[in-house]
Amino acid sequence: MRLIHFWEIALKGKNRRDFEGLLLRNLMQKAPELKIIKKEYGKLIVEGVNEKVLQTTFGIANFAPVKIVDLDMDLLSSIILKLAEKLDKNKTFKVEVKRSNKSFPITSPQLSKMLGEVIIKKFGLKPDLKNPDQKIWVEVGNSNFLIYTKLLTWLWGLPIGSSGKGLALLSGGIDSPVASWLMMKRGLKVDFFHAINPALRDFNDIKQKIIDLSKQLANYQGEAKIYFFSYKDINSLIVQNVAPRFRMIVFKRSIFRLGAKFAQKHKLEAIVPWDSLAQVASQTLQNIYTIWSASWVPVLAPLIWMDKREVISLAQKIWTYDISIRKVPDCCSLIADKHPATKARLDIVQKIEAKIGIEKVENAILENNNFEQIIVKY
Repeated sequence: MRLIHFWEIALKGKNRRDFEGLLLRNLMQKAPELKIIKKEYGKLIVEGVNEKVLQTTFGIANFAPVKIVDLDMDLLSSIILKLAEKLDKNKTFKVEVKRSNKSFPITSPQLSKMLGEVIIKKFGLKPDLKNPDQKIWVEVGNSNFLIYTKLLTWLWGLPIGSSGKGLALLSGGIDSPVASWLMMKRGLKVDFFHAINPALRDFNDIKQKIIDLSKQLANYQGEAKIYFFSYKDINSLIVQNVAPRFRMIVFKRSIFRLGAKFAQKHKLEAIVPWDSLAQVASQTLQNIYTIWSASWVPVLAPLIWMDKREVISLAQKIWTYDISIRKVPDCCSLIADKHPATKARLDIVQKIEAKIGIEKVENAILENNNFEQIIVKY
């Protein structure tokens, strides 16, 4: 059996049950055999779910393998001694007690002291109430004691889907999977949108890289949809008609505009880019303003304050880094210029777009439904 603790969900007041229900549905999507043993405020006891599922499910603050015993002090003392027998006798310990059942006659500090004295008397262990080397936890519930010795803190966040649905611009680099993951953590269910050129020699390798990134991210979401669209015509139009220093700005605005139209059509409520302020030339404040102005759908950019080191660290943590650094060209690298504009004015870029008729090409992609959809699952 596993004890699951909530944190942010438990603070949702009258909406708490909806969040808990969504978390359970997310768990059962990945572990259909899951059974609910007991449910109390801020916690859940389940069977039939492994650690990997719990470690990849947002909304869980921490979890632990747990023993459930009746509210009987003799029985509790017996279990505590059995667990204490396995503790390292050369290290300090503490019995951490939490009492949600306020009708239980013994307070948390009193029960902690009583159980600690039982262990000291039997095994001679040294207590440390502030910084113990090892702990035994006891929770006093409505009708049971919950006892555990290992508490695994994990993802926290909100259940997937509790904050709506969004469209993540997945480039294949290090940043975009991390941006997607961070928005998942805030409860956004994410579909992926990727610009790909079928004419490239590395087309299959590029496509497989995006699929592999999506599969890794689907571990946290249960499943994910990838929408590939061909940017061959957009790329040709820009390369042939736009000055090199403005190409990246025009290209990214095209992706945002196309993404916004696609999101609106598929009832997705936000665009998730991988922008980090001032990291590269297209991410200066002026260029971000010019690029984001192409979308009337809300833009959620979780990396905006992060530096590259922080992003890489997160990418390694969520196991996307090794996939992201595979040596295949991405859509941005193929259109980038050595000396790009760093302060592209919106009115100038809009005139360029109107002159080359880029929205006609974008609309043709949408009207012809020129997208390949792939669904990846946990």
